[in-house]
Amino acid sequence: GPQRPLVPAGVPEKFLAAAGNQGVEYEPHVGARVRAHFVDAKAGVDAWEEWYYLAPLTAQGPAWDQAEVSSVDAIQLLDAPAPEATFAAVPAAALAAKAFAQHGKSLADHIYRTCSISVMRCPELKLTSVPGGTESEFRARIAQALREKRDAAVDALRAKYATRLNTLADRARRAEQNVAKQKAQASEQTMASALSVGGSLLGALFGGGRRSSVFSKASTAARSVGRSARERTDVAHAEADLEALQQQHAALEAELAGEIATLQNRFDASLIPVESAAIRARKSDTAVTEVALVWRPA
Repeated sequence: GPQRPLVPAGVPEKFLAAAGNQGVEYEPHVGARVRAHFVDAKAGVDAWEEWYYLAPLTAQGPAWDQAEVSSVDAIQLLDAPAPEATFAAVPAAALAAKAFAQHGKSLADHIYRTCSISVMRCPELKLTSVPGGTESEFRARIAQALREKRDAAVDALRAKYATRLNTLADRARRAEQNVAKQKAQASEQTMASALSVGGSLLGALFGGGRRSSVFSKASTAARSVGRSARERTDVAHAEADLEALQQQHAALEAELAGEIATLQNRFDASLIPVESAAIRARKSDTAVTEVALVWRPA
């Protein structure tokens, strides 16, 4: 096969490792290491990326738009070819040292025009994904941030309701005590009334003393029965007050539960909008190094 071409001094020459040593055919490529800087202050992105570009070498120079791009670590370059290898023809103009010096500049320009890294943004939470991260990873971060915001919002809501709930609870406790007090008073009055009525009845039956005394006892007993009825009315009012307060407390708790449920829906990670942004490489920071003629096994 064709002989290995003479490469001008000042043009580095490398060989990509071949699968075997038998019948290796090499084709001319230009390889270079690229370090690019992606900056977007608004998205909070400041990232450096490194790649190895390997492009076919044509009479017009390297075809960077057809380049294979890989991580720097994945490339294994050797200083010598496989024994008895054959070499494809290479345009002499493309190998001239002066032309070769321009290949790095043309790659830097290609990087600036075509290269971008994609990031996702969540404007509502002012969050940006890591460059090259997946949407599901970013959504997990959003969910975590939302959980924290939701918990804080629920705590604030509970605090807002706490004073009103505590006031109602205190009033209900006092109303409960009042019911107990009114019941005790009603019970005492009922007992006193029964004794009074019993005394006047006995007096009337057995005629113990004058008739005026009997009438006096009877009227005292009647007043006692009246007071007993009023005490029972007081009990009913106290119980009604207690029930009203308990209902207000239950209604306020239901209102709080409803507001918490509304809050939960507001913090749904699956509903929050996410937008993607393409961040271009910064031209001034793009560094192309180790430009070499790289023979690649066909």
